Amino acid sequence: MVSGVQKFRCACAFTHNLYLEKYGIHFFYLNPQQFNTHYSQELRSRGFSSDEIATIPAQLEKLVEKRKEEDGISLTRSKKFTQLYRPLDADVFKFNESFLTEEFRSLVNSCRSGHSDHLNRVSPISDPPIIAFKVFTEEFIDRFLTELDNISDKFGSDLSNPNSMNHSGVIMGEIGMDDFLRVLREEYLQPIINLVFPEMGVCDSHRAFTIQYGEQQDKQLGYHYDNAEVTLNVCLRAEDCDGSELVFGQIATQDGIPPIEDESVRVSHRRGLAYLHCGRQMHHVTRIAAGRRTNLILWMRSSAVRNAVCPMCWEEPELVPMTFIDNGFRRQPTTGSYCTSS
Repeated sequence: MVSGVQKFRCACAFTHNLYLEKYGIHFFYLNPQQFNTHYSQELRSRGFSSDEIATIPAQLEKLVEKRKEEDGISLTRSKKFTQLYRPLDADVFKFNESFLTEEFRSLVNSCRSGHSDHLNRVSPISDPPIIAFKVFTEEFIDRFLTELDNISDKFGSDLSNPNSMNHSGVIMGEIGMDDFLRVLREEYLQPIINLVFPEMGVCDSHRAFTIQYGEQQDKQLGYHYDNAEVTLNVCLRAEDCDGSELVFGQIATQDGIPPIEDESVRVSHRRGLAYLHCGRQMHHVTRIAAGRRTNLILWMRSSAVRNAVCPMCWEEPELVPMTFIDNGFRRQPTTGSYCTSS
């Protein structure tokens, strides 16, 4: 992230999109009375008992407290990592254009010139488009995975969960990879975004993490949209995978969440292949039956867009200062528009 920039989150982080995996719901929560009004009938219709439903407010309150503490915890973990970790391959943490495939560099140069002929749309029916390309060389992926596996072996649970829905993976900001990814975002991905998602303007911050699926990792991922204007999803490892497909639906708007039945595009992961898509495009991951998979996720945020309307509560954001985690908001609101299906 840019040094010296004040970081913020929207206060809706403590009330909206509180995900409990067992129930498959992103809850909106204010207090037990509001919860009962909004959710009791739906949960009973799904077969949950009154006794179990009565335990959910306490679970949500615990999740809210965790969110309030995560900024300080993530900062502490980052400092601990910097002090204790000795890289196997320090050059992996320093951006070098040689890490990028010739295909990707050619695509970027074409987009810099305003030409879209190199863009590979995954499906002609997806609107907005989903673009596929290979970002990193095989050599870099091998080196990066070796480093990530070593980090996981040495730190394990001492690192934060990637996000509120995934439990297996590493936050790139905690292991010193943000400068590397800042260069990738600003100099290489932004020219593509300018052509594919021009309404997003400049993506001036990001949150990045890896996710892992397998027998001992996450098994699947529920239906959701990302806290991002644009998402890059790069497959680093796909070993003997059965299942674990990425399924896209329609675009979430302030009018509501499209039903999962509206899914439009289903893609498989192959090592090295990346998908670039609108952050508010609904998607989920099917259950993995065998093998394992590791992906790098880059959530790219545009302050010009989210300063006007928070993508998680669809209201003007109420800014809460942050020390370490950057959710992409800036103090001076500016106008912007959203990626929509029209």
